[in-house]
Formats: sequence, structure tokens, C-alpha cells
Amino acid sequence: MPPARVSPVYAHTHNALLDFFRAELGPEGLLPVQAELAERSGASRTTIHRILRALRRSGIVNDAVDGIRLSRRPTKKDFLPQPRNLSRREAVEQSLMHMLVQGRLRPGERFSELALARQHKVTTVTIREALLRLASLGVFTKVVRKQWEVTRIDAAAINELVDVRILIETYALRRYFQRGAPLRERFKVIYEETRKLAGTANPDRKEFFRIDADLHRTILE
Repeated sequence: MPPARVSPVYAHTHNALLDFFRAELGPEGLLPVQAELAERSGASRTTIHRILRALRRSGIVNDAVDGIRLSRRPTKKDFLPQPRNLSRREAVEQSLMHMLVQGRLRPGERFSELALARQHKVTTVTIREALLRLASLGVFTKVVRKQWEVTRIDAAAINELVDVRILIETYALRRYFQRGAPLRERFKVIYEETRKLAGTANPDRKEFFRIDADLHRTILE
């Protein structure tokens, strides 16, 4: 079952994923990784993670050695009631987050309320409300008058994110092995890739970051 109270974004994403499962996955079909599901649906990984957790409880998906697989074909009763349309402010917030994810807004980049208002065909008041809400999450910073900046990522911010990641992933792995779950084959592959890369004379940094991101996604899943 989904959470007792769901946001429009959650409901839209939940139903979009079920449509995708029905259209493109056969019995016991392997789901794409959460990062790909998030990109397909335009939602955050946190939202995808919550939805998959609910779908496990309802028996639609299950954990397998090689990832998450479809247990049964979704039926009409599995879909959530059609959510209300997003307000203009919510739609703008979602659009801005998509722009960040897609790299169309980068850390340190400045922009004006007027330019965004014209792009989204809304008033500057709506844009300002959306920006203020996201600013409270540390995503944007107001600089001068009606100018805004995507929050810069400095060494201190990166170190804080790494510390949080270590805490979350250590906890996740401890819970995973406490359940007596077997070591996923994917972990073994990542370990062998890391060992091979560490043994080279000049390790490729891009390859390291690819393996690191793969490990991160696997733990979260």
C-alpha cells in the first residue's frame, strides 16, 4: 500500500511506473535501475525508492539476485486515484528540479525571475514562490534584487554529502546483511572491477567514478 497521504508527484510517478511495467515488462521482467526509473519519470530517486518499497509490499515487484523483478502484472486496482493537477507553483518547482537533474542549470549559474517566468509562461510572483520554497532546501540562493544563483558546491558541501552517504550506506548494508540476504552478484562484479582498476599503473578516473556510482546505486536499491 502507498503512504496514507501521497503528493501529486508521488501519485503521478506511481501510476506512470505501473503503465511502464504493463507496457514494456513481461513476467519476471527485470526493472531498470532506480536512477533510470527516476530519469524516465522525471521524479527524484527518493520518490522512486518509496514507490518501489510500496510495490514490494503489494507483491507487484520482488528482490532478485540480479536486481528487482516484476512479480505480477499490475491491475487497475493497483493504480492510485488520479491526482489533482499540479498548481502552477508546483509545476514550476518540478520543472526547475528537472533542469538541475538534466544539467540545464549548473552550480554557480545565475538567472533572473523574469527569464524563468517567460520560459514557463507564468508570472514572476509564481516563479518567486517556487524559488523561495526551493531556496529553503538549499538549492538556490538569492543574490541581488531579482537575480538568483544555483547554490555552489564547494569542498565543505562535498565533504558533508560524503559523510551523509557513508552513514546511510553503512546502515543500509548492515540491515541488508542482518536479514541474511545473500551477497548480490552485482557486488562481486563491482569488487572485481575495483580490484582490476586498482592494479593498473594509471587508473582511469572516469572509470573509477563510474564504478563508484554503480556501487552507490546498488546499495540504495
